[in-house]
Amino acid sequence: MKKIDISSWTEFPPVINQIKADYGEHEIAGIKQRNLILYRGQADYDWRLNSTLERFSSVSWTIESYAQLALRCGPQVESFTDRNWNLPDYSKVQSDIKTKSDIFFPYIPCYDFWVYLRHHGFPSPLLDWTMSPYIAAFFAFAEQNAADKLAIIAYVGLPKGTKAGWEGAPQVSVQGPYVRTHRRHFLQQSWYTVCTKDEGGSQTFACHEDVFGRDDPHQDILIKISIPRSERLNALSHLHEVNINHFTLFQSEEALMKTLAFKEIEMIP
Repeated sequence: MKKIDISSWTEFPPVINQIKADYGEHEIAGIKQRNLILYRGQADYDWRLNSTLERFSSVSWTIESYAQLALRCGPQVESFTDRNWNLPDYSKVQSDIKTKSDIFFPYIPCYDFWVYLRHHGFPSPLLDWTMSPYIAAFFAFAEQNAADKLAIIAYVGLPKGTKAGWEGAPQVSVQGPYVRTHRRHFLQQSWYTVCTKDEGGSQTFACHEDVFGRDDPHQDILIKISIPRSERLNALSHLHEVNINHFTLFQSEEALMKTLAFKEIEMIP
């Protein structure tokens, strides 16, 4: 993991530009191709990259067991929201997991529903990222806490355009944005990663930190930027000016109130 310490918000854009210059593309057979760079904001620099499922439950979950959990919750969610998710039977889910997964890309059944659950606070194995470093910065700065510094993390899964796997070892896979789900997914330019490892033929969720700790220069590159929390007002004021705030990212009444509170109370000199 590469670490970058900056002391002010004004240093953030040049650092992002340098990351894009260093990791933004690769070349294969003389042809340049763009790399996907994802970003994540964390309100405390010392927080680990754990999914909400890891933080909520100490149970070892497989894709199959979590899929069964999601399906059990389906009728209650559909009843409350008046939306039909067309969820399949568990036997179909089991079959699809076995036939559609591979070492690099485990199959996530009912992915659209999993994303919906994740955006509404249900514990999820999906670790959420955004394509925008500034949206990531907003989430890092948004809430007050006691941490002296926070982190904006950049992730490059395929800096060279290829990836290798190790049998039985944890593997991070990227789950893309092309899914019909809640509008927050699109407002926040969301992508997700999931970390799994094969255990006796079942894909078990694992810790992202186990992969990033390898410090492999050819894949799963992580750059962790630290910024003092004292820069919060400067950062959020600038992000508000470019229309990144609670309301634009969530578009709910609660988010509107948070945005108004910041604009009318915190931003006033």
